[in-house]
Amino acid sequence: MYKVFQALHFHVIAFDYRGYGDSTCVRPTERGVVEDCLHVYSWLISSLDPDNRPMVVQRLLRTWWLTLHSSVKSGVCPHCRCLTPWYYAFTTDQYLVQVPAIPTLMLHSRGDIIVPYELAVKLYDSVRQSRNASSAPLVFHSFEKGTGLGHNNICQANNLQMIVK
Repeated sequence: MYKVFQALHFHVIAFDYRGYGDSTCVRPTERGVVEDCLHVYSWLISSLDPDNRPMVVQRLLRTWWLTLHSSVKSGVCPHCRCLTPWYYAFTTDQYLVQVPAIPTLMLHSRGDIIVPYELAVKLYDSVRQSRNASSAPLVFHSFEKGTGLGHNNICQANNLQMIVK
């Protein structure tokens, strides 16, 4: 996904929270991961020109929603935009319904054998029902089965840049 965002002229900031990827070898706790996310997010907000709006991309981690939700509600980042895949096993619907002011793009492949397509549709329907005419846009884009995108390769979709734009 990084290459897709870079091709769209986004600056990409990625980090490995504690216990994941190239970070320290410790067992992550929810509190520790939240602290990591808040630290990175605070740095990002303090480093940006106030006219710029960050796009927060969440992959497999609900704590970004905790961070984003509290930042939006507290006024730290009232105009954030959010692009988020929804294929993680947390209560994402509970977080998404609380932030109707954040534009949200959901991506899912019908060929995903890890997370059933029906769960994505269920999440989308839940969020859609919580929004009204004054809410930010909510877009659900699915990729056809047989495209080879599966669970991990949506970043290879030919039309992904057009969808994200």
